[in-house]
Amino acid sequence: MLMFDPKKIEHRENFGGYRHISHTYEPGKKNIESTTIYLEMPENVVYVMQYFIWKGGRPVWQDGILISGENKAEDKRIISSGLFYSKRGTEYTADFPRLVCDKITRNTMFGLDTSMLIVGALSFPFGSEKQGGYVLYRYTVGTDSDIYSTHATLSYVHLSSPLHIPYTKTEDQILNGAYTFVDELQQHYTSYDSLAIRESNR
Repeated sequence: MLMFDPKKIEHRENFGGYRHISHTYEPGKKNIESTTIYLEMPENVVYVMQYFIWKGGRPVWQDGILISGENKAEDKRIISSGLFYSKRGTEYTADFPRLVCDKITRNTMFGLDTSMLIVGALSFPFGSEKQGGYVLYRYTVGTDSDIYSTHATLSYVHLSSPLHIPYTKTEDQILNGAYTFVDELQQHYTSYDSLAIRESNR
């Protein structure tokens, strides 16, 4: 669950003369349920589906996503993608606008990095409900062995206002690190161990 306005709950415990304070978080009104599905194929090919649906709250305009993981896989490509929503009791599907998979050079806190990334922005019609989307992509894990682990991170930026001065595309802002340490960005990280790893651990 990606929580954009979580409720912070404080817990206090006393141990002798010391007090321990910790915090947990519960979903607020703006949440996304995110699911990642991995499909392992022969020759270390992996298909990954990133699926998300809003559970309370809704995107205004130009929310952005960045999908990373196995960033050096030269053959990474999008297989299919789409958005879905309902309005006045009718279900709709739509293309995922401005979604690309490309070799991108960006500034990181460790300097310039060139990676194969999936990046895009999305909008839904005003007044729509049950908004969500998916991206299905594939790549080859860069190892000669069938014993491997892989991972994926869905970074989702939810903007509270569609107005930006000067005007910039959300996906360009993500690549430039604009939302790295703010609440508008939430991330869903998952990992997958190959069948060979799991069989060797039995």
